Amino acid sequence: AEVPVALEQDGIWQYQNVALLDFEDGSGPCANGNTATNSVVKGTVPSGVYTGVAFDLGLPFELNHGNAATAVSPLNFTAMFWSWQSGYKAVRIDTADDKYRIHLGSTGCTGAGPSQPPTSCAAPNVGAVRIDGFNPTHSVIAADLKTLLAASNIDENEADTPPGCMSNPDDAECAPLLPRFGLTFPGGQPDAEAQQFFHLLHEHDDGDPHLEIVVASDADGSGALVAHPEFDTNEAIPLSFDSCLGSEAEDCAGGTAIYSAVNPGISPLEESEPDESIFTLADATTVTLEVTAIAEGLTIRFGDTTLDSVGDSVALGVTPEFHADLQTQLAIAGGGEPSGTYAASFKLTTTDNGYSQSEVLTLSFTPHHDGGHD
Repeated sequence: AEVPVALEQDGIWQYQNVALLDFEDGSGPCANGNTATNSVVKGTVPSGVYTGVAFDLGLPFELNHGNAATAVSPLNFTAMFWSWQSGYKAVRIDTADDKYRIHLGSTGCTGAGPSQPPTSCAAPNVGAVRIDGFNPTHSVIAADLKTLLAASNIDENEADTPPGCMSNPDDAECAPLLPRFGLTFPGGQPDAEAQQFFHLLHEHDDGDPHLEIVVASDADGSGALVAHPEFDTNEAIPLSFDSCLGSEAEDCAGGTAIYSAVNPGISPLEESEPDESIFTLADATTVTLEVTAIAEGLTIRFGDTTLDSVGDSVALGVTPEFHADLQTQLAIAGGGEPSGTYAASFKLTTTDNGYSQSEVLTLSFTPHHDGGHD
């Protein structure tokens, strides 16, 4: 079920159920920018296990058509405003040379007059975004300009049209762009399946490869849980140098060296593989990880739960869809050049649908130091 997020009413970036993200700082050729930036949406939800996030790219109709000059912040950011009839720009992306712009907003809006709120818009252009595998305690969402422009040529523009895409349903430049915002084109209706602009950014995207464990059962519709690694468990999982506590030495000598990685991830098997003797789990199966052995100094964190002792456990999620990225951390007292491996063992359990617990899976981790620290 979807649970609404109650946004923090900060008086600047968030108002009612609307948040404004601002990545420019007014420097360089950004003539319409401002120095303030904001890259975080802040809010609260009831405690629980959350496995995704959904939001609309745009404003609700009742807030989209008003007078920006008298509106409260952030609706008074006039650089994001078109007119009373068209409303606000849900997305504004301008190139440095101003030869290509992407301005997303409602089109075909009709009403009593140009300075009056419209009664309807032919193409609302409020995009739908749904991202599975999102954990609110540590996940980061990326707005991916490269993917947005993958099918566009920013050096060419259709004759007699504004540079780039102003959301006009007759503008050929908009055809490859608006679906990536989670919209049908030219209709301007929400389509989360087409959305590509936003995706989940894992901390390991630019570092060590992500390692995945799939959860399954050893019999179709019954049996024991299976923790099935999709990587070679004979090889230790690398932990990168993160920080040093209590020392200024380059190798953290005399202090406590911290090594970490967002690995491995755990998610349900999507399709049964009888040849491998692994089968998908029944829906509404809550999967829990329980530690059976763990090396001193090694901790595994998921959400607000830290696992560092035998018997510690945490609920990873509920089938059919969840993705649990485990944050693994190693603290080495005394610092110095790291060596050796550190092991953690765990089993998967559930009280749902008659499944029994999995066999114990052991993973090893090894720290490596790439240089100094801040």
